[in-house]
Amino acid sequence: MTYDADTTERQAVELLQAGGVLPPGTRGAGERAVPLTARTYRHPGLDDRVVVRLVAAELGAAEDLAAGYLGLEPAAGPAEVGLGLRQALGFPEWVLAHHPADGRHALGLMPELERVARQAKSKPKAALDAYQELAGRLASAVPHFLPTFYEQAGRVFLGLENAAYAAQLFGRARRAEAEHGLPLDEQRLDAVFLEFALAGALPVKVLSGYAKELTARVPATEAFERFRLLCVRRTAGGLPPSARMATDLRRLARAAGADPEAAESAYLAELLTLPATLRAAAGWWRGHRQALVALARADGAVRRTLLDLTPLSEDRELPGLWLEILEESGATAGLLDDAGPDSAGPADGAAGWLERFLAWRGTGWRSRGPIPALYGLVERMAGRLRTELTAGGTVRVTEGDVDLLDLLLALDVPVADPVDNTTLLLEPWALKEERRDLLALEADPRFRAAFGRGARRISDDHDGRTALGVLARSPAAGRCSPRGRPRSPPSPPPPASPTCPTPCGGSGGCPARCWCWPRTPSRPPPAPTSPRCSPAPCAAACWTNSAGPPGRRPSPRSSPARTSTTSWSPTPGRTSSWPARARPG
Repeated sequence: MTYDADTTERQAVELLQAGGVLPPGTRGAGERAVPLTARTYRHPGLDDRVVVRLVAAELGAAEDLAAGYLGLEPAAGPAEVGLGLRQALGFPEWVLAHHPADGRHALGLMPELERVARQAKSKPKAALDAYQELAGRLASAVPHFLPTFYEQAGRVFLGLENAAYAAQLFGRARRAEAEHGLPLDEQRLDAVFLEFALAGALPVKVLSGYAKELTARVPATEAFERFRLLCVRRTAGGLPPSARMATDLRRLARAAGADPEAAESAYLAELLTLPATLRAAAGWWRGHRQALVALARADGAVRRTLLDLTPLSEDRELPGLWLEILEESGATAGLLDDAGPDSAGPADGAAGWLERFLAWRGTGWRSRGPIPALYGLVERMAGRLRTELTAGGTVRVTEGDVDLLDLLLALDVPVADPVDNTTLLLEPWALKEERRDLLALEADPRFRAAFGRGARRISDDHDGRTALGVLARSPAAGRCSPRGRPRSPPSPPPPASPTCPTPCGGSGGCPARCWCWPRTPSRPPPAPTSPRCSPAPCAAACWTNSAGPPGRRPSPRSSPARTSTTSWSPTPGRTSSWPARARPG
């Protein structure tokens, strides 16, 4: 595979997890990637041969100490060769760098650790038990090995995508620190928490517990800064922010004597520019609503950032909440035709924003309710939408929101043609307390077939019958048949005699029981029931007054065994048989 600087974010993460090295300057690598250096060493017993180690730049000094324990001396300065996966100093390097006197014991464990690591894929439970048995031996002799030992074992399971076992071993490392009273390197601990969090091995409650532990170990100001940086770097690494972590940040800010609102605003300003923030749950946006509104009101750049964002959560309530945040912060002013200089609009314009919003609202398997505030916003946006779409653009068809579709058509906003089998969801529209009359929708012939399909899909239950009643009384349904075609004009009452041509009755006019109606190809005439109506030439348009309105076809369910038939030939050589009891009327 060829690695280049245009590698996408997803590809970069996958390559890093697989142990790949990305070229310097690769975009989208995120917080998980750190500069990787090539460090060269020489040893008196290796003659002129050079030992090269690929090490993260931030761990270079510790690597030099570990190599020095083995008698290796740096041959030249380090050279940056690319980007590698972030990883804290592990076992046995940490022991060699910080406890060189115990280095021989650490290196003596490596053959057994490698054997257990090979077993972890096929027999993970047996490998976990083997790691715990080794840890029991270390606890009695060299307890300071335990944190990095457990972390290194957890990395083995991370490489096998077994996050559950990795999380167990990470937790044992932290318990070992507490049980044995080991001194803590806060810098290394932050790096380890970030490494396992980005790998998906640490749930939010573990990070929340870490925030409480920080307040007990370090000053409040330092605890707040460390945890805030961990939260930001976690999101920069690709994990969505958590509402629970926001609560912990506010608590730490108050403990540090800082303004919680100012601290939250600074935290949000950093997170709004990160792609993973778009995947935040609705609870996160709801928890930061007031801070977001205040931050956007004070900064026009933040208002434009909010318009450029489209959350990805499929929560039913989030679209409405998001629109309220935009309205309260004043960001929607950038979508209007009379937007001022301080009301910068989105990069893709008002039409692009509406298209993104409607596409997001239509995702997910659960139907989302109407957003009344959206109708008022679209009315205010109408002028700008028409201006931007003059070149030929259109707005997508909103099958699930018939009111919005009717509003767009009434405002003369260009709407895209419906695709094949488009079905308008009329039942949710009919069950709303406030709804539009759909006259603009009825007047557009492009949507009559979709309207008909929607009418036929109304459910056969109480809500469906209620919806049918509303639909039948609506002005639009009175002009559009369930098949999506304009209804035929109602049949006129039988005219008074005489109205038929002279040949119909054969004696100067039709009998009082007969009347005429134009024959059409789609409405063949039934057999006349009056014996005084002549078959030709007017019988093709002769019905009886007692039969009711003309034009109905005989029921296909009529049984020939229970009805008699009357043969009638509108034209010579052609006979039509109609059940007498099923004559159309």
